[in-house]
Amino acid sequence: MRRLSRKTWRWIFLGAAVAIVVILGSLWRSAIRRNRSIPDEPFQIAGNLYYVGSTGVTSFLLTGPEGHVVIDGGYPETAPLESYPGIRSAFERSFQTLRDLPADIFLGSHGSFFDLYRKRGERANAKDPVAPFIDREGYLRYIDNAEKRFRSEIADQRK
Repeated sequence: MRRLSRKTWRWIFLGAAVAIVVILGSLWRSAIRRNRSIPDEPFQIAGNLYYVGSTGVTSFLLTGPEGHVVIDGGYPETAPLESYPGIRSAFERSFQTLRDLPADIFLGSHGSFFDLYRKRGERANAKDPVAPFIDREGYLRYIDNAEKRFRSEIADQRK
């Protein structure tokens, strides 16, 4: 019986390592997705500020006589349709309101939200550097992507 060469063992080891990373990565991702939508018990932080988040998402509710504001509402699966009647129409109105805002400056909590990494490269190579945060088209693209994710989640919840 012929022994396997070092090169062959390296390929076997690399293949096994890739398989393990893929399996563990998919398990980790499904656990994160599942856990971030488990509701936590809401509580008052101070005055008219409340914590209303889920296990994996911190969300706040600011109440007032003129209405209520949710800060960082989380992910579409954080609020299932059956738990919050009317939420679909409220989200649809908010997407339209966000599109109508005269926003020129666009920031997000992650650079990927406003394509910062691409813009940084363009700015480094530009003769006349551009401001990375002035991006009306990027803002609208972000709103469109959020609405697509919302509609996809609605379709999944109806199945």
